[in-house]
Amino acid sequence: MRRQLTPTILRLFFLSLALLFTSSVAFADARTDARTHYQAGVKFYNAQDYRSAIREFSSAQQLMPADLNNYNLALCYDKLGDAEPAVQYYRAFLDKQPNSDKRAEIDEAILTSASRIPPPAPLSDQSFALAEKLAEELDDAQEEGSD
Repeated sequence: MRRQLTPTILRLFFLSLALLFTSSVAFADARTDARTHYQAGVKFYNAQDYRSAIREFSSAQQLMPADLNNYNLALCYDKLGDAEPAVQYYRAFLDKQPNSDKRAEIDEAILTSASRIPPPAPLSDQSFALAEKLAEELDDAQEEGSD
């Protein structure tokens, strides 16, 4: 019985090593690919090709999430005048890096970008009536639930 167990254990050991090696190679490849996308994003940003920079920073973020990618994406959207995603990415960066040395600069950028976001369109009469009806139904349901 001991002879059969040893080859099985050896097979499992080598299989485990192979899996470990494969996963570490995949991790290294993802990190390398993310770095390549990040570096391409920096080049596009410096060339003022912000749409291409967004594509590259987004690819880097998908491969290896990093706070700096959120900041870079915010800068790109800000340069394009696309305020909503700029604010979204600035806030995502600050959520992870609340004590950033760029905090004051980012807070100012958020205020400036947020001021460019148009207010929501007013509700049409039909939408308003539907909203009122739903609010009444919700009130009725809450009253029934408290009885």
